[in-house]
Amino acid sequence: MAGFSPRWVTRVTEEDFRPLTAKPEADPREEGFTCNLISRVRSGSEDLRITYCRMLPHQYHIRHHHPNAAEFYFVIAGTCAVYLGGEVVSASPGTCIYIPANTVHAVRNESESVCELLAGFNRPEYAECGLVYDE
Repeated sequence: MAGFSPRWVTRVTEEDFRPLTAKPEADPREEGFTCNLISRVRSGSEDLRITYCRMLPHQYHIRHHHPNAAEFYFVIAGTCAVYLGGEVVSASPGTCIYIPANTVHAVRNESESVCELLAGFNRPEYAECGLVYDE
């Protein structure tokens, strides 16, 4: 077993959140904020990427899919509508959604409060997941 590395521990601050549009591959219509928690760059992971996502009231993460990675969403606070392969799932705290590779999905915060969720991939860097917009 490998020894402990300080890189394995992440503490989030407000300054760590970045708009989705900050990524070079992002569509300018994207809304919401993310904070990288676990990745190859941040923590040395070779098989996992976890991000903390925040969506303000009525923000929308547009329809897209990832050809090279499965994903999950786990709602921590607030509520949102998750579009998943042609269906809509109402998600609230405690809801976990698995998104297989190539499945079209989107998230809309339809409420008046902030929605926070974790998103995870089975790839250590977002660029390795592939990103195809579907709208």
